Amino acid sequence: GVLVASGGITGGYTLYIQNNHLIYELNNFRTWYKVRSDEVLPSGAHTVSFRYDMEGYCVGTGVLLLDGREIGHGYVETVPMMLNTEGMTIGYDGLTPVSLTYRELGEFPFQGTLYEVIFDIEPERYTKTLAAGRENDPII
Repeated sequence: GVLVASGGITGGYTLYIQNNHLIYELNNFRTWYKVRSDEVLPSGAHTVSFRYDMEGYCVGTGVLLLDGREIGHGYVETVPMMLNTEGMTIGYDGLTPVSLTYRELGEFPFQGTLYEVIFDIEPERYTKTLAAGRENDPII
């Protein structure tokens, strides 16, 4: 089920567990980028995380972690700013689904217990990478 979702069918992101795999999916205005864990999640209480390693202007690698250890990664293209009208939900995906993968499952609620959800944003690192990326971008 869904751990966290922000946005909906027109754009957003979701972190969810399906078939015992951790999955991060970014819906970049109906172009989807998916990062799936290489291994099955073990049962019991664990800390799962998603980290985005920006490598240039709006491009980078999405990294999935289990108890601090990498269990999957993949290419993700973002946008400088994403607006959505659906907001964020924790433990389910409300209104329209971010992912087409679970759209037939409704809100696809997480069946376990979420003890806490933390967003750790490093604005200084992001700003430096964004500025560096723009130096090489063509002017449109």
